[in-house]
Amino acid sequence: VGGLVARAVPLLHAHSRPFIQNIITLATPHSGLPYAQEKGVHDFLSILTENQNSTALNNTLVVSISGGLRDELIPPEVCDVNQVVPYGISVLAHEIMPPKKDPKSI
Repeated sequence: VGGLVARAVPLLHAHSRPFIQNIITLATPHSGLPYAQEKGVHDFLSILTENQNSTALNNTLVVSISGGLRDELIPPEVCDVNQVVPYGISVLAHEIMPPKKDPKSI
């Protein structure tokens, strides 16, 4: 959930906004955690959700890279950043670098 913390920094610390141009996240569940959470995590996610229309990230590109369809811990559909930030790109890891083909495989 480090990507969620990175998204929260400009919301909670306005003086940091000029220094944050890009945020790159790996397997971050931007649209909600796919499993149960304790109250503190729930409250933190509520702050992000309530402020997703804030101008804090207006000048920041957020790139979300998910593990893809084989990621059993964090499904790719919860890693989509396009609905929660003004400027976001969501990609699956295999779209960046296709898997190497084993010459011995069929």
